[in-house]
Amino acid sequence: MEYHELPKIPVNREIRGVLDRINYVAVHASDLDGIASAALIFLLKPSVKIDYLTVSEALNSYRDYDLVIDLPKIGDAVNIDHHRTNYERLKLEGRLTERDLVDPEAPSATLLVAKYFGIGDNPHVRRIVDIATRADLGQYDDDIYVIDKVIKCNSRDKEKLHRIMLAIALYADKVMKDRWFRAEVERLKPVFEICKIFSRAIIRDILDRYGVEYLIIHVESTVPRICVGDIMHDYIEAGGKIVVLINTMKEKDRYCPSLTENIGHRFVRVSIRSRDPEFDARRVLEMYGGGGHKVAAGARIPHDLLPDFLLFMMRNLASKGPAIYLRINREYAERIGIR
Repeated sequence: MEYHELPKIPVNREIRGVLDRINYVAVHASDLDGIASAALIFLLKPSVKIDYLTVSEALNSYRDYDLVIDLPKIGDAVNIDHHRTNYERLKLEGRLTERDLVDPEAPSATLLVAKYFGIGDNPHVRRIVDIATRADLGQYDDDIYVIDKVIKCNSRDKEKLHRIMLAIALYADKVMKDRWFRAEVERLKPVFEICKIFSRAIIRDILDRYGVEYLIIHVESTVPRICVGDIMHDYIEAGGKIVVLINTMKEKDRYCPSLTENIGHRFVRVSIRSRDPEFDARRVLEMYGGGGHKVAAGARIPHDLLPDFLLFMMRNLASKGPAIYLRINREYAERIGIR
């Protein structure tokens, strides 16, 4: 893609002066909100250098950035973010400055980027903000679903993330116009069907059969990693109240191999989704070093703390109603028709 093909986003002289001081940017690598935020920055300044980081990488980074988006603040960089965990940490540490825009009430970081640079009225920008915001709120349609999955699959491949960012910068919600992106979607179509099979089976086995609204899913093997979010989202949409997903998979992912390049044995990935107004997923996972939002949060828990976490969550969920612990492994996959 040639830079002259990019839509022109006009800004005033004051904002142009701000952009002149921004040369090195870090954004969240793992979701549409982070990549869409990067697309807006790229539209404003195509020469900017962008690093795509996980939350863990951001928390342990000592690089000098000018701007950090949808991630915990790094050093003295300007921080644009909407996670309450980050906001409260910055307030507690006295690191929230007038240059930052950290608003835990905002539905997406991309919306805050548009606000920060005064470009929210631009029609192309509005389309980018819309898909990022709907993705972060879990309001998926078919287009947002496939964009999210392509990002998730390539979230450890910095070159491909940059390629996705370019497609969003150029086409906004019409990324299927991009030839490379279209080919990637075709490659992943078999995975989308596998995700649906897992979600349907869990809903059938837990919600339909037993009417249990509180669920802990322990994924041990076989599940494509980009299906993990589907399982949680679909269970909640089908009527579940809280779903806790524990991911201890070590096997290679044949569809998204870059996701398993850094497999470790010290930590377990944990995510929580909730539709219970009295339950705060963020507060729970902050106790284990994680964070996020009230209705959706994540953490990396040391493996030796997993038994303690399981006991804590089972007691917590059982106090609300019947709860089930479900293990997903090769035997379960074969039972529902996946080999």
